[in-house]
Amino acid sequence: MAAPGSSLSRLVEIMDRLLAPDGCPWDREQTLASLRPFLVEETYEVLDALERDHVEDHREELGDLLMQVVFQAALRQAEGAFGIDDVVAEICDKLVRRHPHVFGAPGASDARTSADPRVKDAEAALAAAGEDEASLRAAEAAEIRSAVRAEMVGMVASEFDGVHNIHRAVEVGSVDEVIAPQQLRPKIIAVLDLG
Repeated sequence: MAAPGSSLSRLVEIMDRLLAPDGCPWDREQTLASLRPFLVEETYEVLDALERDHVEDHREELGDLLMQVVFQAALRQAEGAFGIDDVVAEICDKLVRRHPHVFGAPGASDARTSADPRVKDAEAALAAAGEDEASLRAAEAAEIRSAVRAEMVGMVASEFDGVHNIHRAVEVGSVDEVIAPQQLRPKIIAVLDLG
């Protein structure tokens, strides 16, 4: 069974084919401005399907709306601005950043954090300050890896009484330093791989 979302690449390939020099003339003539009414129309059709609680129509209309997103990203990619992978990366980073209670940031323990306007304010302040996006993402990723690693160390340590051995393994970066039951060694290796 394919992983959820793996079929998105097929939609991207189809859109690329439609926009190719020998693709569909109508699609090739479209611009971001000419697609605006279609984006609005597809959004309303999704809302209509929801209002009617019509599952099949909802699925179809979500597909049409998704096609609009892929279409616009393809047009932006042709301009050299960004592509669909950038769109997906942006929303993934935002979701992780706004849900530290789920993705392991230290001290975040409840869902209120994701709705906290301070999170959005901090994002806006960083953008306004001209913070380098690549370094910001790298710092966020390092923080998340560190938090996940600490949580995993705690989980593995709770399975046996050799906490100091696990911390030693993390310090030296080798599972060979750990005196632990054989079944825990793969988990310890996973912790070390997060390093």
